[in-house]
This record gives sequence, structure tokens and C-alpha cells, in this order.
Amino acid sequence: MAAVAAGAVVRIQPVASEDAPRAKGPALHALVAVRGGGTSIEVDGIAYSVFTPTSPIGEAILGGGAGEVVAIESKGGARAYRIESVG
Repeated sequence: MAAVAAGAVVRIQPVASEDAPRAKGPALHALVAVRGGGTSIEVDGIAYSVFTPTSPIGEAILGGGAGEVVAIESKGGARAYRIESVG
């Protein structure tokens, strides 16, 4: 199973919580990169956000694999995401 690392393309699904991983909103597509956090790019009609390993989401998913649910604390409160795919 592939783990999230710098250079990975991932799909993450916002979920209600770690304990209740039902989908909450549209999935996010992202590129994990060492620089360029906050940048967005579009490839074949899909918008990708760039996450760095030091960003809250990047740090939470780093080393994770498909099916894993991670939680982060942010200014907007607690959020949880399920890693859908890692490529």
C-alpha cells in the first residue's frame, strides 16, 4: 500500500469525524509538495491544491494510506478527512 509522501497525488474526503467517517462535502484532490502550499492547479478539469508536509492537512496525512481517517485542529475547529487514494 502506498503511503502519502512528498510528491504524492492524493484524494481526501472530508468526513463528519474520526468516529463517524461519513462523507461531508466534496472530495479534495491534492499534490503533496515541499513548497508551494496554498497553490491551486487544474489538470484535465480537476482542481488540485498543493499541501506541504508542514501544513495542518499535509502533516496529518503524511505517512498515511488509503482508508485511513485523520483529524486536524485548525482556526475553524476540528476537521477530519479520509484518505481515499494515494498515487
